[in-house]
Amino acid sequence: MDVALTRVLSLNEPLLHQIQPKYRLSVNGSNSGYGVWIWSNVDHGIFYSGEMTGSRPCCPGDDLKRTNPVSTASGGILALQGRHRLLHCPAMTTKTDSSISRMQHACIACFCLATLLLVALEFNWPGWIVWLAGWACLVLQKSDVFRRRIGVLFVCVGLLAVAPIHTGRDTAHFIELGAFFAAVVLGPALFLWRRDPGVLDFRFWPRRLEARDIIYTLISIPLSWAVIKFYFFHVNPELPTHWPMPDPYTEDGRNRLLIGINAVGIWDELFFVNTVFAIFRSVLPFHYANIAQSFVYTSVLYAMAFTGMGPFAVAYLAVTQGIMYEKSKCLFYVLLVHLIVDFFLVEAILEFHYPDRFSGWFLP
Repeated sequence: MDVALTRVLSLNEPLLHQIQPKYRLSVNGSNSGYGVWIWSNVDHGIFYSGEMTGSRPCCPGDDLKRTNPVSTASGGILALQGRHRLLHCPAMTTKTDSSISRMQHACIACFCLATLLLVALEFNWPGWIVWLAGWACLVLQKSDVFRRRIGVLFVCVGLLAVAPIHTGRDTAHFIELGAFFAAVVLGPALFLWRRDPGVLDFRFWPRRLEARDIIYTLISIPLSWAVIKFYFFHVNPELPTHWPMPDPYTEDGRNRLLIGINAVGIWDELFFVNTVFAIFRSVLPFHYANIAQSFVYTSVLYAMAFTGMGPFAVAYLAVTQGIMYEKSKCLFYVLLVHLIVDFFLVEAILEFHYPDRFSGWFLP
């Protein structure tokens, strides 16, 4: 028989590391207007509402109906007054590494290695062999939630492996690559919307302004300028040639560069952070999830253009963006920082190709 555990704590307090799968925990946020129900079934992510009479998949963002009684872990009835929302469930609970099975570790390792081989290095045969090995680990492990969510990411990597990832600026390439990029963002969102609602949350605005987020954004301005200048003009001076530009200068060429880089930049955060990281975070501890998403982030941008020291710079950006998203729970800051980086990226490319016309921070 399961041992029940009940505790009242603030929603600002992190979920307890010591809560083992055999426990179930009822948490009522103090003065928050929200209640949190966490059920013990980690593998299946089930919570019970009503008088323990029914069950359904639970995900952050689920609403518990007004005045709907929920059985507490101690066996009593908690009458929910007002609107209560499920903010955490077992799949989103911070876990220790010991709570992840060896098969799940193997699955994630194969996923990261397959992404590197297929997308970044384009070693197709070894890459697909590792991809299939990871899929086999996924099928064999026990958790339905883990299998369903990580399976979505395996399909996304498979699509990116055959996508034409390069910096072409012609309309046909925009459409072709855009179709692949749209598929790996919209596909997981639509698939999980019904099965695991709340795992992917396209929330743009922060709930409140935090000094930490504003400082991070401001620091990104001089840091982005310095890194790109050092990267493009000192460490790997041939890198701007990965973005071929017309000679002589044309406004159409400049506009296509602006549209392409900024569109890809927005997609980067929608996919790498809001999709890949969010799905990993729903089944893995934060640091583990962040490292795993940085493999995807770095591999795709390496395939796109960022060679040389690029993987180190991109990996740093990926990890810091994951941290920012974990703290802010919104897209606003990660998108803003990425667009700041893209501003200096466009400026550096144009300065390289047209030094007489572009030689400063600002575009004419």
